[in-house]
Amino acid sequence: NVACNHGIDLTEYASLLQGELEFHVFIDTWGTGGWMLTLDLEYTAGNPTYAYSMVNEIWDGDYNFGNPSNLQPVPETSHLVLENTQSSNLILSTTGHGWGGNNTGNAAEFYHAKHNIWVDNSKVYLQDLWNTCNPNPDNCSGQQGTWTYNRAGWCPGAISPPNKINLDAYNAADTILLKYKFQSSYKDLCHPNNPGCNSGVTCQNCNAGSNPHYYVCLLYTSPSPRDKR
Repeated sequence: NVACNHGIDLTEYASLLQGELEFHVFIDTWGTGGWMLTLDLEYTAGNPTYAYSMVNEIWDGDYNFGNPSNLQPVPETSHLVLENTQSSNLILSTTGHGWGGNNTGNAAEFYHAKHNIWVDNSKVYLQDLWNTCNPNPDNCSGQQGTWTYNRAGWCPGAISPPNKINLDAYNAADTILLKYKFQSSYKDLCHPNNPGCNSGVTCQNCNAGSNPHYYVCLLYTSPSPRDKR
């Protein structure tokens, strides 16, 4: 019940913001009453560095964190690098969810983890997935609930700016192999796939379903000297 206003630069998505568009908004929340959202897009004429660009989705999914039977659930993906690519970046958004007595360490929402992006056989980025939420990064302090607690990749009532990873070193490649590796030292000992989990003994309930997970979105952006549309 605390209204806030937020803004974020979407210039890198310009190739998608053409013509008549539909937007789908999903809010995963607790409580009743719903939400009222207003979205305004502001287009300002300028002189872009590159005449054309494109955006490719690499990953968009919900992945378990610390599942003892599969500690690295995000699939490796081979991506084609277009000829004449002048610049390229990965845009990575990750938010952690799940907490409580039925998962280890209040993960993934309240667990300070660090993950890695690999390209081919090289680690190119360390993602320190932890946000300070008080004061609120979007000046939306004074909310109700638990907004003051720091979280993995997001804060209540705020836009979570994505991590930007430059890949110009790979512009001349034909293809690149992308890997997103979760922190391998973490294991959810309350996960039903942990054979040592004992309900009421080692954990409250090994089948409670509140196990840690991440929402992951990775986009590949590549400006080009000529129109690829």
